[in-house]
Amino acid sequence: MALVMCPLNGSHEDVEVLEVLPDGRKRSWCPDCDYTWTQGAAWPTPGPRLSQWPPRDLPAAENVTLEAKAATRRLQAEFLRQEYAGLDPRVPGFWSKYKRIFSEECLSTADPADLRAFGTDTSGSNLGDQRAFLRAFDKNPEYGAAQVRQVVNYLLRGTDKPLEDRLTDIITDRVSFAFPGFKEVLLSKVLSVAYQERFLTLLTYKHKSMAAKALFGLDLPPQSQSRIGQQIVWSNDLLMGLVGDRFMHGPHAGEFLWWTLRQAANKRQLPQQ
Repeated sequence: MALVMCPLNGSHEDVEVLEVLPDGRKRSWCPDCDYTWTQGAAWPTPGPRLSQWPPRDLPAAENVTLEAKAATRRLQAEFLRQEYAGLDPRVPGFWSKYKRIFSEECLSTADPADLRAFGTDTSGSNLGDQRAFLRAFDKNPEYGAAQVRQVVNYLLRGTDKPLEDRLTDIITDRVSFAFPGFKEVLLSKVLSVAYQERFLTLLTYKHKSMAAKALFGLDLPPQSQSRIGQQIVWSNDLLMGLVGDRFMHGPHAGEFLWWTLRQAANKRQLPQQ
């Protein structure tokens, strides 16, 4: 757990956390100064759902043509014939470890080294450039770990706001504890670890849109920062429904979609005859 530091003398020795308030803040006491203070930022109060979501004209499963469905079945069969069916053998252990770390019982004592490694380990996912997260985390690993714990706890448990709104809150810095670099990619990775039966390992809305187009011929709407949480969850659920039940879980289905995108990219790079 992150050390609590007295704001008067800068010491963390013997500082005692008296209570955790219902809004997530902590009341602490320093025996050296006999000083009591409240630390941290309160969780935001639930707000109204964003209006006009989902739009009526969003692509849906019934918009997929019979030809696209048949092509998908052929690709699935080809993918599943591979020796490891495309599933990185490191994935089960990694996902099991972090599902435990992110649980309500373990998160408050998660090792800063494990939380940092989550932003660098590519087991089962493509993380892209995470230098912003690493720079911010490495400035003060204890502080960084404390912020990441708060972000993950709000994302997975939070208030009675819907998950989609909590995602948008963090990505758009509507909460005071949002952490640099721990945005769409790493938040989506947290969801894929915590809810493996539901969430894919395509960690950006852009990549989900590419997969929807390449495999099913669907044009997803442009990304909207004010509704990014809604778009992330909706596009994930759309793709999970479309790929069917031939995969073990979200990470496995995600591997299939990544493989499909690579196949499409390779075809585009072939010289024309």
